[in-house]
Amino acid sequence: MKLPILLLPALFLTVNGCLRVSVPIKCSPTDPATLLFAYSNDVESYDPDDFLIAITNYIGKTPVKYAITATVRFDTKNKEDIVFHEGETMSDSYYTAYEYLWEKGTDPSQRFDSSETGSDVLDMLERFVDTNRPNICGSMVLIAMKRSPNEIEIPKKLLEKLREYRIQLSIGMSIPSSGGLHPETISNLVAQTNGYSVILNDFKWTSDTLPQVFTPYIYYSLNLKLSGTGTMVLPPVTLPSLPGKVYRELGLHIGVRSTGTVTRLFYKF
Repeated sequence: MKLPILLLPALFLTVNGCLRVSVPIKCSPTDPATLLFAYSNDVESYDPDDFLIAITNYIGKTPVKYAITATVRFDTKNKEDIVFHEGETMSDSYYTAYEYLWEKGTDPSQRFDSSETGSDVLDMLERFVDTNRPNICGSMVLIAMKRSPNEIEIPKKLLEKLREYRIQLSIGMSIPSSGGLHPETISNLVAQTNGYSVILNDFKWTSDTLPQVFTPYIYYSLNLKLSGTGTMVLPPVTLPSLPGKVYRELGLHIGVRSTGTVTRLFYKF
């Protein structure tokens, strides 16, 4: 077994395994941010709708920290701009973006000609973090992919900015893959930025496997290297007291990457 990733969303503090990642704080958890939905041109035309179904059902009914919705289609022959959808409220912005996605869909004529061509998802992320738009810090980026990158190394500046700006990545990778050489690059990307990734054959299950947009704050995150059998006791989770509150809801997510076959995995807390 190679690398389990334990994530507990609650507040906005991160710990990366035995190495504490210390970066400047550019924003607080309550600051307005952007919700970016990015999708590969390789996915089916109905996949973006399936990916976003959980958000669509609840947006406008549940308070969120996001101020604006942005969209972008990547893995195209001609690079496309990130579009920020203005609206008087976040709900207005989201539904404007949703209608835009529904009309835009995918364009088979713009798909790469070869399965050996890698995804340009890393370039898309670099363009997002380098934009001069406000409300980038603290953003959530939802990514629907089908093609892997050809890069092995993740640009250092990209990692630094994703951490510095506290950008949370939630990535769905559809199988079978349409191309690219290194799917592990995506696993490494989310492991190094306290993000999430899931491999699935139908995007309609995405909302069951990726954390909700409505609980976006990570309090505790560990990347652990394991081998063989046995147990490991993790550092305790100490949550600050909240005056007047006796109940709080926490989500626990464990992701496992393995070079072998994982037959049993137990956890308790």
